[in-house]
Amino acid sequence: MRTASTAHAVVSISALLLAIVSAYGAPQDELRRAMEARAGDRISLSGHVVLADGTPPPGTAQIETICGGQRHMQGQTKSDGAFQITLGNDPTVSISSARDAAPVGVDSDGFGRAGAGNMDSLGHVDLTSCEVRAVLPGYTSSVVQLGRRSVFESPEIGDILVTPYGKDGDPTVSPTTLQAPKEAQNAYEKGLKETRGDKPKWDKAAKGLAKAVELYPQFAEAWYELGEVRLRQQDVEKARQAFQHAIEADPNFQKPYAPLSLIELKQGSKEEAARLADKAVSLNPNLTEAHFYAAMAHFMLGHIDRAGEAGLMVKKQGGERNYPRALVILGDYFAQKEDFPASAQHYQQYVELEPDSPMAEQVRARLAEWKSLGMIK
Repeated sequence: MRTASTAHAVVSISALLLAIVSAYGAPQDELRRAMEARAGDRISLSGHVVLADGTPPPGTAQIETICGGQRHMQGQTKSDGAFQITLGNDPTVSISSARDAAPVGVDSDGFGRAGAGNMDSLGHVDLTSCEVRAVLPGYTSSVVQLGRRSVFESPEIGDILVTPYGKDGDPTVSPTTLQAPKEAQNAYEKGLKETRGDKPKWDKAAKGLAKAVELYPQFAEAWYELGEVRLRQQDVEKARQAFQHAIEADPNFQKPYAPLSLIELKQGSKEEAARLADKAVSLNPNLTEAHFYAAMAHFMLGHIDRAGEAGLMVKKQGGERNYPRALVILGDYFAQKEDFPASAQHYQQYVELEPDSPMAEQVRARLAEWKSLGMIK
């Protein structure tokens, strides 16, 4: 049975979680600055996209980078499935685009997403928040974690395996893109082009994407991209509307659910945030970003078991470096279960990842209190 002191020591840290939602910084693009610091140095990647039998897939696959759930097309395969892309060189295939952002854990924008990587004086880039996959309608893709890479090492990252998807198709690709009239597709591509490079033109991008959805209102991917652009323009309400239109156009299209969940979370709609995040992970269980938002929303709703489940998925998928505050949720989850050693372990991991944050100070105070009470060593 809990003592009064023990009960006091495990009081909910919902105040800390509220700080999670409100304490995001200004937009940053760390990799762009890193690349500028070593002008002329570029990270190249090469490999092959193959089927299970080792042969190339039918058609041309697009190659994209994924940083904390945010995707950016980098290039495409040749007829034999081979690909080669260069990061930070050609603006049309640059990972330094402001659209490439990883969630909480580095310097983040107002919606919790941050730039990926830092290049040091020896030409190493930290891409631990990034992975590479192939996009081919009707197929799902394995992913390659990039980790730390050097401009001097071999660009070869091996094979990316694609396999035929189930009856509902690949949730990261909407069939409405192929169904859109040519004029709408051209407007979509024109809008996307304006989002790339070191100096994206958000107004022109919004104009092109708005034209695409005007010509074809069922264009789910254009609605999603328009939502992302509206966020960059700090127009949250129009972003919300665009993401909602994307979901209405194609409910099985994964991409709009996570950013819409975060909007709802930041605006206090915890139930809706939880619903959207849960839907996202039902479409794609590998979407770490959505597991994190689900953990936050369910914790705030008092759904401790569901919050713990989602937080554990973040950790299982290696997402704690990109989403370190998931460790705070897990710390509180285990505290509620009165497993104080496990709780302390997760709190300490968080402090190690974000030692200078205000939340870390509160976590340290809690750990010190527990030690004084003899609850942990």
